[in-house]
Amino acid sequence: NYSREIQKTKGRTVIRPGIATGTVVAGNLQTLAVLAGTSYFPNLENTILFLEEDEEIAAPNFRRFLTQLANQKGFKMVRGVAFGRFASSIKMTEEQFVNCIYDIFGDIHIPILAGLDFGHTDPMFTIPIGGTAYINTGTNTLVFNQ
Repeated sequence: NYSREIQKTKGRTVIRPGIATGTVVAGNLQTLAVLAGTSYFPNLENTILFLEEDEEIAAPNFRRFLTQLANQKGFKMVRGVAFGRFASSIKMTEEQFVNCIYDIFGDIHIPILAGLDFGHTDPMFTIPIGGTAYINTGTNTLVFNQ
């Protein structure tokens, strides 16, 4: 039996502003890292990445997996990134998370959101993998089309 524990959310946070449209690629960051170099790894070009992590991730591991993703073919062609809200038991501070994002994304100026309700937390919304997403941080808009 799975008992849902709804957690209050403070809403999404803009890490980097911008507007983007792209094909939706979504998944757990560690799982994507495991797929790197295989025929199952998704094409990252012209995508909006929706990444999430589980309750056990610690800052050094998060940085390691995100660095691995950033070194995959097509990463510099990603149009936007949205991170799922972390569980309350996460072993990483907000400052560590933001510093990691700025270090890894460097001069890649794309919209980056955090704190969205998907992944290992409740409540959560459904992501249409393979559909299209539109992000506009100026109007706080996130829209999916299939």
